[in-house]
Amino acid sequence: MTLVVIKDSVLPTISIIIAAYNAAAFIDRAIQSALNQSVLPHEIIVVNDASTDHTATVLDAIAAEHSRVKVHHLATNGGPSAARNKGLQVASGEWVAVLDADDAIAETFVATVTEAITTHQPDIVATNFYWFDVARNTHLEKGLNQTENATTVSKYQFVNGARPYSQEADYGLLKPVFRLTLLREHNLQYSTTIRHGEDFMLLAQVLFFDARFVVLNAPLYLYTTRDSGLSQTIPNYPKMAQDTLGLLALPSVKNDQKLIALLKLRAKSLRRLNAQILFNRHIGRRELGTIGHHLLRDGEYRQYAFKYAAKKLLRR
Repeated sequence: MTLVVIKDSVLPTISIIIAAYNAAAFIDRAIQSALNQSVLPHEIIVVNDASTDHTATVLDAIAAEHSRVKVHHLATNGGPSAARNKGLQVASGEWVAVLDADDAIAETFVATVTEAITTHQPDIVATNFYWFDVARNTHLEKGLNQTENATTVSKYQFVNGARPYSQEADYGLLKPVFRLTLLREHNLQYSTTIRHGEDFMLLAQVLFFDARFVVLNAPLYLYTTRDSGLSQTIPNYPKMAQDTLGLLALPSVKNDQKLIALLKLRAKSLRRLNAQILFNRHIGRRELGTIGHHLLRDGEYRQYAFKYAAKKLLRR
């Protein structure tokens, strides 16, 4: 185990992994937030996913100034999962934290996580998060409503909370800090066929091995709001639903009826959200032919449309 001595305490080391694609305009914010930690990470691994802008130049300049920043350039674009897998491959810390290129972490993130690792002996840690408005440099609402300083989340609680229409923010938004040996022992990494929802898929599979997952109440991850214009990800909810149902075939899942039911509920919730988004878009544009097409072919769409119509009638 790789250790570092800080202020008479022996703490596990953390590698921070950042996947970057065409992020020249904003990657500095993410990296600087990692460099400005009250307890520094072991290393900051930035994987340039064959960017077509000048991300490579920006990253090389930062790495030349800060030895803790280690840059890897991929020859071909493989998506965020492939870039993160490269980070997992080269990481030398005991733990690995994931930071998106358009997000940031509060200056006590590493210190708080390392303290939690020492105190709670988990396999995975995640902090609560703030939605963050970059344009106004303002924290918005906190993601999770939990009040305990640290909560142990089971695989059932995680899957139940990692969906639209749950009681709070989607647990799939949590950015995990993994014990690296656990991932390597089970040969687990991000699926390169997934470009949205990849955090949920990997975290779920780790939890299916009954890993201990601790979520901290402190909102130390700063999620950039989608309307900032920084995020380049367009959610594909039907694909996410399909990927979720793909987990049913795993040996750790196929005989667990409770887990099967929760995974099916997540898939249904994702399809429902997609139907709601599509219907509202079609209504706004008065695309009656398109609405008719989806009514015939999409049960979730049809159900949402009928509820929408019923509400309209009740208001009259």
